[in-house]
Amino acid sequence: ATPPRGSTLAARCHAALEASVSSNFGDGSRCINCMCHSTEALFAQATTSAVRASDDFYPNDAASHSTHIFQCAYNSVMLASFAWPDWDMFQSDKGCGALHAAARAVSGAPVYVSDAPGAHSAEVLARCVLPSGRVPCASQPALPCRDCLLRDTARDGATALKVYSLNGAASAPSAAEGGDDDSYRVGVVGAFNVQGSSWDVSTRRYVRDEGKLVTVRTTVCPGDVEGLVSVGGATHWALMARGGAGATIGDGGEAASGAGVALSIVDATRGVNVRLPPGAFAVVAIAPVLQLAGDARVALLGLGAMYNAGGAVVGARVSRDGRAVSARALGPGEFCAWCEQPPVEVLVRLSGGSPAGRRVDASHDAGSGLLTVPLALPEGARGDPSDEFVVDLVFG
Repeated sequence: ATPPRGSTLAARCHAALEASVSSNFGDGSRCINCMCHSTEALFAQATTSAVRASDDFYPNDAASHSTHIFQCAYNSVMLASFAWPDWDMFQSDKGCGALHAAARAVSGAPVYVSDAPGAHSAEVLARCVLPSGRVPCASQPALPCRDCLLRDTARDGATALKVYSLNGAASAPSAAEGGDDDSYRVGVVGAFNVQGSSWDVSTRRYVRDEGKLVTVRTTVCPGDVEGLVSVGGATHWALMARGGAGATIGDGGEAASGAGVALSIVDATRGVNVRLPPGAFAVVAIAPVLQLAGDARVALLGLGAMYNAGGAVVGARVSRDGRAVSARALGPGEFCAWCEQPPVEVLVRLSGGSPAGRRVDASHDAGSGLLTVPLALPEGARGDPSDEFVVDLVFG
């Protein structure tokens, strides 16, 4: 018999790989398909769905880093229609560590590093992963926003790369069933300046064009997140922006880098302006504003210190009398929300624990409306991937 060749051989090899993964690791989610953009590979994936969206990560090739993010974003337009794009590893202690970390945090893809033991940035990693090891991932693959979908954000010398995703599980039980309101979802937009580097086909290497290393400006608004504006009936949204080094948020030049965040309340037609020097980034959480009883309004934003803050909002439910909102949130950390007036009471408890929450002292900034609620494990308790908090905000 003629031995199998070409696509037939590739299909048999991939079937054997997937059978081995299933036998030894349980299911196809434990396998990432790398260097797999040939049709022989893409069409052979039956039980493994994670697909590398880019070339390799080259830690010592400075020209490759922004192009890596560019490749992941635009290749995902095709790949996300039938697979789960993977944005590859990164190293947190490199000069580009924060840029890569922010991109991975909003990507919806697995977040993992190739740091050597002892060579890592605890600050960068803490913005991606909780002490328990849980990662507040977006619930769908990140894709380019419409205003940059058909732009060359690596070489046109003008356009920022913006990618969007959504947090929250659309399959959560509804409030009418006594569960969480599945219509409350927090969007996320990552804005990146990836101008000035690209792959040179003739020399087969990444190159930099110093003339394209320019500052870019963009606007992030609720409409950037496909489907967000039409969900839940909200008319206003809270935008909480965190910028990397050098990023500037807002018309007033308010810096939102380091530990700071910038907060804005907008309708569907407005947004927040972002200024990004070469290699800079900003991540914006976009949360619907809930109208409660009376004049109370609140938006649930998530863990303010995380790049994907809204990934920590697991679910939300408004009380029957409309005077309180209960949020399930990942922690520990500082849970952020927006409200015009501070709640009269804030209660926090561990999900699955005692139904009686303990009163905590929350901080409310009257100028911005930012409410910060400390989420801390009880003394002696250990973090666990299943640990979740319930935050009750009572307004009357």
